[in-house]
Amino acid sequence: MLSIQIKIGLIFITSTLLILGMSTSSYAAGWHTILGSNWGWDNKFGQIIVEHSYKEGRGSVRLVTMPSEFRTCTSARDSHIEFNAYIDKDSVEGLTTLLEKDQKPCTDSDGRDYPPIIYVDAVYGGEIKWARAMSNLLKKFKAQVIVSNEQGCYKECVEAIRGAGYISLLGSGHLKINGRRLSHDQAKTQGLMHN
Repeated sequence: MLSIQIKIGLIFITSTLLILGMSTSSYAAGWHTILGSNWGWDNKFGQIIVEHSYKEGRGSVRLVTMPSEFRTCTSARDSHIEFNAYIDKDSVEGLTTLLEKDQKPCTDSDGRDYPPIIYVDAVYGGEIKWARAMSNLLKKFKAQVIVSNEQGCYKECVEAIRGAGYISLLGSGHLKINGRRLSHDQAKTQGLMHN
């Protein structure tokens, strides 16, 4: 039977090796993943920065900036918001705060501002009152909503994104109403899709 000092020593060494292994992982250190998705961007130069992040109740909302090479911005940096939350008072207030803080719009060479981009993942839906408030917020900011790979927008979330100026599904991103997954064409006929 091992002595207590040896057991503690083995636990310490094992924990240290696990932490070192996680911190040196090229995936973790060199990749920014969109909340709720398995897609993201290479961050090998540390240029993708989470500017503000709110962890509210049942989810997270964060503002991310990156080099403008991903869109044709004349400004030095571009930004987007990642919304991975149950739609309620806290998450909508967090989104409102981030939209108001995002004062670095992507501007094209003709001086036009691109609308804010919001990656949305809300597979647990939310409260209809706050979904409608989110819809009005997206309409006010003329936001572009993207439901990316592995992300879903269910129930009240579909109501929430109706106010967006543009909605796009990428990869396996999907919408569900009444437990039924909508095809791209079905979403278009309901006025949800613009591409």
